[in-house]
This record gives sequence, structure tokens and C-alpha cells, in this order.
Amino acid sequence: GNTWAGGSGGSDTAGLGGRGGPYRLWDGNPVHQVSEEAKNEVSEEAKQKARALAEAAWKERLESIEKMDDEMWKMYNGVLSNVESHVAAMENILRQAQDKKTERKWLKNRSDGELDDARLVEGVAGDRLVFKKRGKAEVPDHQNQNEDRQDKGKRRLCFVMDCSGSMYRFNGLDGRLNRMLEATCLIMEAMDKHLDRFDYCILGHSGDTEKAEFVNFGQHPQSRGERLKVLQRMLAHTQFCWPGDHTIEATKAAIDHVLDGLPSVKGQD
Repeated sequence: GNTWAGGSGGSDTAGLGGRGGPYRLWDGNPVHQVSEEAKNEVSEEAKQKARALAEAAWKERLESIEKMDDEMWKMYNGVLSNVESHVAAMENILRQAQDKKTERKWLKNRSDGELDDARLVEGVAGDRLVFKKRGKAEVPDHQNQNEDRQDKGKRRLCFVMDCSGSMYRFNGLDGRLNRMLEATCLIMEAMDKHLDRFDYCILGHSGDTEKAEFVNFGQHPQSRGERLKVLQRMLAHTQFCWPGDHTIEATKAAIDHVLDGLPSVKGQD
């Protein structure tokens, strides 16, 4: 693992399954995972040096992403080809989506519908309003007016992706990173034609942070070139981030992110 980058089991070069390399790099060969005891033998000084090397390599990768070479385009076209047949289906779902001002519920004390088991005694006593049926609950006029004002804005959707190091580490076993990139590609391609009704963002979480912003509200990728950069940044994050987990923190951060900029909603119970 110390002979060349991309190997397995080393501690001085990038690879997978090693003791303390600076970042993850898979060369396609089988991965030999060392024990946790062996990892714990790495000194703090060595870990800090590895971290510095990872940050330098990450910055270099981000610079290279802006150039969008042929290999990157090949990667995007491969991802898109796997989800292209689903893009139209998702676009159709978004096109037919209708906002629900009120949830359907059981309307009781009706003269028709299904017999309400809770009013059997009343029925025996001669009461005719012993039925129930599904429908929209009646709401006051002032509440309808407030909802009408809120409906004029776009619906905010927040997609939170797992960009932790395990996505890169175990992708060779179960393809989890590939599926995450495909899902992200599907979202961006399908949402592109519905930005008049929906506003969306794509966040990520890893051992480094509970909120890595890849696509922000109102700043959507305008072309496939920009969408390619989003996928490449997500891929780079899984490769260079530090081990760890912020799943729970990411959930709260995503909620706060959606509510940010909505003063009429933020802060309410």
C-alpha cells in the first residue's frame, strides 16, 4: 500500500483500507482492510500531516473540476444514461403535482357514507347522522386567504445527500456512491423544467460537516456543464473528507436551511 497511490493497506499514500493515508483513492484492485488497532497506532502528528495533504489535494481537484475534461464528461454521460429513462417520469410527477391546502380526513356526523362504528348507539336510538366519509375539512375564510397568499410562492424542496467517506470506500462493493450520483443527476435534470413552481437545494453531510452546499435555493445549475460540476464536487467530497458521521445534525441543518429566508414561518412551533 505504500508503493503507489491507489493501493491498499498502506499509511503514506492515498488508497483504501490503509492505516492512515491522506485521502481515499481506488485503483480498481481488491481492497484489504487493516484492523482498527493498526489505525490507532498512527500518531497524531502523522494524522495532521495526512489531513494537510488531503486539503491540498482537494483544492487541486476543485480547480481541475472547473476545466471539465473529457473524462469528466464521460462520467456525467454514463450517469445520465442510467437515469435518462426516469427523468421524463419524474418530470410528469412534478407537472401533475398539486398543492394541498387541507388534508383529507374523516368527516363525521353525516347522513350518508360509511357507517361510523363510534355512533352505533346513536343509530339505534334513531339518530340519522351516524355516517362518515372522506373529504376536506372546512376552514375559516381568513385561513383560506392566508393560504392563498402563501401559495403564490414556490415550493421549497431540500435534498440531503450522504457524502461521507464510506460512500467512496464501499462503492466498489455495492455501488452506493454511483446510485447517489445518479439520484442527484435525476433530480437536477427533472427539476430544470419546473423551476417556475419549485425551488430546490442539494446539501451533503460527511465527517467534515453537517451541511455542505452543492446547489442552493435560487442558484440552480443552468446547463449540463454546471450539473457536471455539482456531481464532481460531490464525488470529490466523498474522497477527501475526514471519517465521521453527522447524519442527525444534517437533518436539523437542512430544516433550518429551508426555513431560512421565510420569516413568517421560521421560529413558529
